[in-house]
Amino acid sequence: MTMKKVAIPILAILIVISLFVATDKDNRPATSNSYNYTNSTKKDSTYSQTSEITTPSSNNNSTSNSFSSNNNKNATIGETNALASAKIYLNSMAFSYSGLIEQLEFEGYTNSDATYAANNCGADWYEQAALSAKTYLNVMPFSRDGLIEQLQYEGFTYEQAAYGAEQNGY
Repeated sequence: MTMKKVAIPILAILIVISLFVATDKDNRPATSNSYNYTNSTKKDSTYSQTSEITTPSSNNNSTSNSFSSNNNKNATIGETNALASAKIYLNSMAFSYSGLIEQLEFEGYTNSDATYAANNCGADWYEQAALSAKTYLNVMPFSRDGLIEQLQYEGFTYEQAAYGAEQNGY
């Protein structure tokens, strides 16, 4: 079995595990009053973006959830929801830019909404490559070139893939 054929089952297993972990005992998505997402970039600059998803408290008769974001106030509901989904995905596993767009499209978002989310989620794609490389190396051994090739297959650029390999000892 080639490395490329291994990637898809590994990705599927990781998604299933992350979804399983994110559910409570009644098989409903786990909820709390808010989720905070913070992404940082490599080197000296730090990018921090916080979004909050609030659920109604038991003292509040409202039945709607609200999503507040520091992003563009003119975003459509599709863009806003795709962005929220992107942040949840990135909080549970690493994605390349194109891989995140593909995943969001698989979930039913339009290409436009998925692209908006990938452009505005605050992800550092180099750090995502490093995280993805670490995940692969925890599952099986790779040569440097094999790891870079696998990361490129997942949608990372050569530069991002090489950075990911370097950050994991190559």
